Amino acid sequence: MIGAEIAGLIGAILFALVYAILYNGIPGNGIKKGLIYGFLVWLVGALVGMATMPFYMTIATTVVIYWILNALVINLINGVILGAIYKKK
Repeated sequence: MIGAEIAGLIGAILFALVYAILYNGIPGNGIKKGLIYGFLVWLVGALVGMATMPFYMTIATTVVIYWILNALVINLINGVILGAIYKKK
């Protein structure tokens, strides 16, 4: 169980680190910037990865759609939180 928590923490750190690296290239400011970043991460990561699942696994399309929408909501929330907290010096 602790391995899942550590993996989640590492994922959150990487999410924030990439945001800091790409900060100047993301349009907007504050929460809007975080929202755009969360959407881009979802678009490049979750959408592409999960949309192809029915082609190489026997899995219900409804489940894949649920996972894709769930990932969108989670990435947008994470982006908004990061955008509200992170301030460039």
